[in-house]
Amino acid sequence: MRALLIAHNSSVARSTDFEHLNRDLAAPGIQVWLDIERPQEDDIALLREKFHFHPLAIEDATHASEG
Repeated sequence: MRALLIAHNSSVARSTDFEHLNRDLAAPGIQVWLDIERPQEDDIALLREKFHFHPLAIEDATHASEG
């Protein structure tokens, strides 16, 4: 499950519209919060391709804590 929150000028909108994510990420003054629960391969691809997460950050975020 994933939820996308987009904030602009103190206004927050919850969205599931990932089609326009590139446009939203490029807009000035936009803040994006992405919440992913039990990530699947398409969620990981989103982190890698749209948000440009480092591979080690993705690995750390998708594996259970070892300790």
